[in-house]
Amino acid sequence: MKTLQTLRNILIFWSILALSPVVADDAPVTSCIREALGCQKPDIWLISTRHLSCPRATCEPSRDLRFYRLEGGQWQPSMAQDFYGTSDPAQITCFYIHGNRIRKDEVFQRGMRVYQRLNRPANTRFVIWSWPSTPIRGRIRDARTKAARADGESFYLAHTMGGMSDSSTVSLIGYSFGARIVTGTLHLLGGGALKGNVLSEERRPEFRPRAVLLAPAVARGWLRPEGIHGMATYAVDQIYSTYNTKDPALKHFYVINKQTKPTALGFSGISSKSLGPNRDVMHQQNITQWVGWNHTFDRHLDANPLMAKVRRYALWDPTP
Repeated sequence: MKTLQTLRNILIFWSILALSPVVADDAPVTSCIREALGCQKPDIWLISTRHLSCPRATCEPSRDLRFYRLEGGQWQPSMAQDFYGTSDPAQITCFYIHGNRIRKDEVFQRGMRVYQRLNRPANTRFVIWSWPSTPIRGRIRDARTKAARADGESFYLAHTMGGMSDSSTVSLIGYSFGARIVTGTLHLLGGGALKGNVLSEERRPEFRPRAVLLAPAVARGWLRPEGIHGMATYAVDQIYSTYNTKDPALKHFYVINKQTKPTALGFSGISSKSLGPNRDVMHQQNITQWVGWNHTFDRHLDANPLMAKVRRYALWDPTP
């Protein structure tokens, strides 16, 4: 009986994570996207790693990533040097990293929803990070595979950020497994190693980004100084992290590792005292009252008080 209940919980866990709409990510801009863009000529990029395998310590990611820029309502192929060449110190570069079980044809719509909820900031270069999260057969296998992939994505993202000017102003918004990619990226930027990958000294920028972790599907103990992402707090200006004690997916996050059975940061948060000397950079908020029994992305975006906080951190407004 206990086994059947566990299987039922697991099915609920991963079926919730699978909910998402479909829009082509390389299609011309539709009327709804034009509405999201308004009258501006936005600076919007998409960087894709979907064609890449997990990184090796000897790889040079910037040569292999695929860069696209939104021009005239369509994605135009671009180059890494174009991306770095358009960096303006007076401009905020905001990376959005989606969660798991998102197909290639869904990424653009999700990214544009985030951009719209940021109130179409004119002084921001908005970057959608598209990683290989397409569902694979077997919910548990899918989750464990994507969790491992997130570690590789952290290296790709950290390496990409390492090519930016030291005077850059950067923010990161990660949702669910995307938040795990963000904390892994910060760990690498802080001088840590992750699955054999490290950033060279010259690839570690002097700027400190801000980070927003929405429903973070990352073990809560990983951000402690001795944790797997323990150097993250050394490389960040501020972190805004949410947790929801009624999140039905993150409640069963323990199935990700049958040995350690971790608790998700996005389910219970973490004691600030356990974060060591850099605990003041971590700002946490219980969003149960705004999101409730839900793990869906849209529910988070529709919570106005939550998005007001996200805008404050992601757009570098003054924070408490």
